[in-house]
Amino acid sequence: MARIEPPFPLRPALPVTAFAFVGFWIGLTITLNYHLDALCKMAPGEGVLSVAQRIIGPLSLCERLFSCRPFIAAALLTGIAFLVIVARPTRVRNVIALLIVGCVCGISWGALGAQTLKMNCHRVVTIPDESVIIEAVEDAIATRYGVVQTARITAGSGKGLRIQLYYGKGVRSLELGQRATLSSTIIPLANKESSRMNYTKEVVGRTSVSSLSRYHYSGPFSWVYRYREKLGALSKQINEHEGITRSVLLGDRRGISDQLKDEFARTGLSHLLAVSGAHFAVMAAGVLKSLSALSLSRRASQIITIVVCLLYVILTGCPASAVRSLGMLVLLSLNIVLRRRGSVLNSLCLTGLVCLVAKPFWAISLGFSLSVLAVGGIALFARYTTWMIQALIPRLSFRVTTNVALTFVALIMTTPLTSVQFGFISLVAPLSNVLVAPLMMTTLTIALCGAAIAWTSELSASILFACCAQINRVSELLIGLLAQISW
Repeated sequence: MARIEPPFPLRPALPVTAFAFVGFWIGLTITLNYHLDALCKMAPGEGVLSVAQRIIGPLSLCERLFSCRPFIAAALLTGIAFLVIVARPTRVRNVIALLIVGCVCGISWGALGAQTLKMNCHRVVTIPDESVIIEAVEDAIATRYGVVQTARITAGSGKGLRIQLYYGKGVRSLELGQRATLSSTIIPLANKESSRMNYTKEVVGRTSVSSLSRYHYSGPFSWVYRYREKLGALSKQINEHEGITRSVLLGDRRGISDQLKDEFARTGLSHLLAVSGAHFAVMAAGVLKSLSALSLSRRASQIITIVVCLLYVILTGCPASAVRSLGMLVLLSLNIVLRRRGSVLNSLCLTGLVCLVAKPFWAISLGFSLSVLAVGGIALFARYTTWMIQALIPRLSFRVTTNVALTFVALIMTTPLTSVQFGFISLVAPLSNVLVAPLMMTTLTIALCGAAIAWTSELSASILFACCAQINRVSELLIGLLAQISW
């Protein structure tokens, strides 16, 4: 009997927003890298005020131009006029026009973002030696310099600025969203290349913390952060193998050892520790399934699902990959409510544009870049890869073929960035993803169930977290074996 080959997939349509997004991203990346290079490559003893004046001076004519609102308006009008002129000719010219307009807008917006960063550097110098209230915006991490954490000043001089906290011995670090009173002197960052990573997170100052007082939660989402602390405490009751559970559930990697992090990196599994679209797919499916039993309308179910996912983004600290996933989920829900056919690429590019406008420095963020490249690659090439695998190995089930294709495409798209970041290419990554990813997804599903019922029954949540720990034991064993493979 002749074998029937699977039909060749249709070519995905590239939306207009894709070219605008790519152009905006390119312009933003070029501009921010230019300004960060100028800001970081300074003489060690040079002050922030004098350096900022030198940069704003004759060294950077582009900044003067791109920081002017008339120039931005003129650039936008020029782009619109160019679009009108080439509206009728070939599509290639239209694509070029969109890329140019997006790039010009990205350059202008990046210059404004860099100017804001330099203004914040000015503000740090003028902060007097007085107490301020700070709020943790990230989890504390242990480094060779001690425990380090990023915080934001919420009250007092320098309100709104982000600073780096270096904790002394015996000082209790803040939990995510927790506030405290700081009495230490805040100084500018050292003007050197090592400060570049902090600048990309909009951190402009640093201080050594010898003591903090009045630990408390405040704000409209304080109850969310308290619940996060509660979930962390419940998972910590499981003494062994609980670090992976906290990482996949809360985005908190403090429970993962350096050796295990290195093994995750060498096996190409670091993305499994980040909050991504898989979290929202599992969560949205669970919420919609639960709401279907209540006979709610489609619109009400979608709204409740979005609210739950929004609270989860806040619970995890609003990482770039989670915000991107939430934006795409909102657009998908809107398409369902309006009964319109959605496009993954269109949703990705529109969400990416909104994210970069709100957070310009995400353009040079590794997390945002990996998230966008992986999802974009899957939307473009997953169908072709699935077809090729089915044609080569027809006995494989469609589910297995799809999982292998998704993993392969995501790895191919993200390898250029990860190889630069980690200094190597993991050849065992396809195999490790096929073996370990199902276990990690099982851990995520059970952990989300535990987080959902922890409101009413801490004992039941602890039991589910204990089940996650046993699955993590198997995952760590597999990762350790795969990491020993020399190639």
